[in-house]
Amino acid sequence: MACSQPEKRIAIAATDHDIITILPGEIKEKILTKLPIKEAVRTSILSTKWRYTWASIPEIFLKDDDLVSYLSTLDGAGASSRFTKIVDLLLFIHNGPIVKFNLSTKHHCPEAFDRWILKLSRNGITTLLFSLNLPYGTKYIISSNFFLCNALQHVDLSMCAIKLPHGFEGFKLLRDLKLDQCTITAADTEKLVTSSPQLATLMLMNLKFEHNLRIYAMGLECLVIGGEILDLQMNTPQLTTAYISLTNTMPSPARVGCHDLCRSFGGLLQIQRISLFGVCIQRLVDGPPVELPKAFHYLKLMHLNVDFANQKECAFFVFATTGCN
Repeated sequence: MACSQPEKRIAIAATDHDIITILPGEIKEKILTKLPIKEAVRTSILSTKWRYTWASIPEIFLKDDDLVSYLSTLDGAGASSRFTKIVDLLLFIHNGPIVKFNLSTKHHCPEAFDRWILKLSRNGITTLLFSLNLPYGTKYIISSNFFLCNALQHVDLSMCAIKLPHGFEGFKLLRDLKLDQCTITAADTEKLVTSSPQLATLMLMNLKFEHNLRIYAMGLECLVIGGEILDLQMNTPQLTTAYISLTNTMPSPARVGCHDLCRSFGGLLQIQRISLFGVCIQRLVDGPPVELPKAFHYLKLMHLNVDFANQKECAFFVFATTGCN
């Protein structure tokens, strides 16, 4: 059977080029984002058409494991120096927008981190993940250039020290914020949340606040908080999921009832899933009695850490569960 002209052209293209090479550039970039960065860079030796393809990928994932062959034979300082040089070179050669940057490392290189964030702030970054595995007590003081990343939508930071600059007006597009083992004041946390009007998910894990924390977020849907908190006040009328875990390491004078938290439950009219762990119930029943909603009409799941040897906690459990439809 004779082939049509279009079929002949496709057949010739398939024999003259490999199928992946003739794919559109954006598809090849998508493929490369699924590879470890080391393997993505190695594609530059395939042919002249592949030489700089990796240099325009919009998503960059950098993990120590991906660079282990380069770093395993060096000592701590040498490995950190080599690590920063590799990343500096990657970012220097990169010639396109970087919308997602994921860094996972044990190396504490604050000056290099500052350079990289400056680069990202000029490249339309929308998703930034800094997963740092630093020695206990060590924190990376987040660069002021971080607050210039106006297009940010998703932020995940661990082991960072955060201080809002004077005049900070917020991240207007931010939808997801996660802080784990970070150092930040309650006042800066409150300002960061209230100045992010699109915020839908907030996760504050392993944090310590020396003052009461207020979460005012009209569009917030998911809230996860775990750590040392004196008291928590929430104005979150759209909240559907709440996970709150309080630890009991506060000084004795601070171990009083969570008055604000207890009152805040009255405003959770849309809540569907709620979990209270640690000493939440203990701290709640130590506060003044409050009126909970007559019924949580949308509640589907409740997890409570209750001491059934404590009469007050048992009474709270009965009251809370009988108020659920």
